[in-house]
Amino acid sequence: VSTSSLEALKKYSQAVRLDDSGGDPVLAVQLMEEAVAADSTFAMAWRKLAVVLPQAGNLSGAEARDAASRAYQYRDRLPAVERGLTEAYYHNVVTGNQEKTEAAYRAVLAVNPDEPTSLNNLGLMLTVQGKAAEAEPLLRRLVGTTSMQSGLLNLFTALDAQGKTAAADSVLAEFRRLYPESTRPD
Repeated sequence: VSTSSLEALKKYSQAVRLDDSGGDPVLAVQLMEEAVAADSTFAMAWRKLAVVLPQAGNLSGAEARDAASRAYQYRDRLPAVERGLTEAYYHNVVTGNQEKTEAAYRAVLAVNPDEPTSLNNLGLMLTVQGKAAEAEPLLRRLVGTTSMQSGLLNLFTALDAQGKTAAADSVLAEFRRLYPESTRPD
């Protein structure tokens, strides 16, 4: 990530660690807000703020859309992968343009074929659009390269949508083996 403020970077890093570990989302929002207060042009902090706001109970979406718009405004300061993720998120939550969202995720994957956010979100998006067969290889790549719980669950959904019951059941069994404490899925 890029910022000219060491304070902003510290706050951002603390918030990301907190969010990645499933910690307090309200504190993560507070830290992200402090990061963008320290550097109002910190695009990745604006993007992450847009992501954590709904997790903290801010369900109206207005603040998250504003944060996503601010990230999009400063996207030219970002490296290609982060810029693509910012553009995808912006088009998904602000403009609702699914073609541009998909194009941005595909652009990220052209630079980094194993980028987990793009693999996961594009796979999920394609499954919801009824393109589960196209989503499956993306989600399989995600499961093969990360330990994201959502990757296994989204792969299960894509397989199930295709009527691949045995494969879906196998993925669900693997999920339960790896995450026995999880309450998802029943």
